[in-house]
Amino acid sequence: MNDRFTAAMDLLKAGKYPEAGKLFHELWDETGSAFAASRYIHCLRKAGHPQAACRVGKKALDQFPGNIWIRRELIWAHYDAYVKPAQQRGDLRTLLKAGETILALGAEDAPLRSTIKAVWTVAQKKQEWEIVADWCDRIAPSELSDEAPLIQGRRGKSMRERWYFARVKSLIQLQRWDEARSWAQEATRHYPREVNFPRWAALALAGQGYIEQAIAEMEELTLKRRVDWYVWNDLCGLYLRIGQAEAALRAGCQAALAPGEDKQKVTLYERLGQVGLSLGKLELAARQVALSKAVRQRERWPIRPRLARLEAEIRHALEEAGLNWPVDTDDIGDLAHLCQADWAACVYIGLPRKAGIVEALPQGKPHGWIRTDDGERIFFLQNDLPDAIRYKGARLEFALMPNWDRKYDRRSYRAVDFRALPD
Repeated sequence: MNDRFTAAMDLLKAGKYPEAGKLFHELWDETGSAFAASRYIHCLRKAGHPQAACRVGKKALDQFPGNIWIRRELIWAHYDAYVKPAQQRGDLRTLLKAGETILALGAEDAPLRSTIKAVWTVAQKKQEWEIVADWCDRIAPSELSDEAPLIQGRRGKSMRERWYFARVKSLIQLQRWDEARSWAQEATRHYPREVNFPRWAALALAGQGYIEQAIAEMEELTLKRRVDWYVWNDLCGLYLRIGQAEAALRAGCQAALAPGEDKQKVTLYERLGQVGLSLGKLELAARQVALSKAVRQRERWPIRPRLARLEAEIRHALEEAGLNWPVDTDDIGDLAHLCQADWAACVYIGLPRKAGIVEALPQGKPHGWIRTDDGERIFFLQNDLPDAIRYKGARLEFALMPNWDRKYDRRSYRAVDFRALPD
């Protein structure tokens, strides 16, 4: 008998699962060995028969209640038979049923983490945020690995960081603002380099009704970090909520100029149309709406009623002003070129302006200094300065853009949008 166990184990180690499974099945029948039963289930699963492994595993667990090895093999069989295929198909209903079965069997460690990850992935794609939040509750972040995997030479997100992502984003989507802010702040402490956690903390603060405080946090984020377009878009929306249209236009233009696919920005373009209308910049508003519509039509997305109403309002305002609709093309490339000119022209709109002279252009340094007419010393980037006035003593006018002084870790300003003045 020992020789047959040895032979079966040798076959198993060699990856000959059908042959090893046959021997373990015989040994289970002959000896009533729980170990042989667990190895038979394992071989069925590894040989590509996970559903058969589930049936055999249920029978074996009935025979050996509480046997840890049989239970673990049955858990993995359910994962291979139902969880993995359901995740690949995006079948959330089957995935949840299989996940509940695995949890009822007492899954822990790897199968538990893998199952929860599968549910998160599918539920987030389907925007089933209640399910995402519920399944985050099934495990504590401390139970998850914080080791970041190496993916094509770059570090990805650890399972623990992915948990925080799923947790905070689901709470934001569910508008559970207090919880969202608390978890986002905790995640920020653990992962200070990740921009989305402080971003979500600010949005949760806005959700609680503290709009100006949220704006202050979001502004600081944009000053301290290089952020993606959607952070500027969030800031644009917050400015709109307190009626600061020019600030909203500046932030919206920053978002539009930042890298990102146009199909991701259709709502941003619509928002810029709304801001343009509120500021009386009717031609700008018309071009933004036209671009939003053109992208939607290209993607074969419906034109939402809100966008159609906004277009009608802009057309009416143009008529009252005695102006024609300024867009005579539906070509996305042409529209994007026109809108980019709008964005570049408005990215500094409403900023305070000062005059002064170029005081210093340190060689080998990226920055320089301007001495204003009232004696202030203002920092600027040399690459921002037009060639015609890139010399010491040049007289110029400029806008003051908020900046972060890294040396003193505080808000400051830098000079932008230069215009030559007579010396």
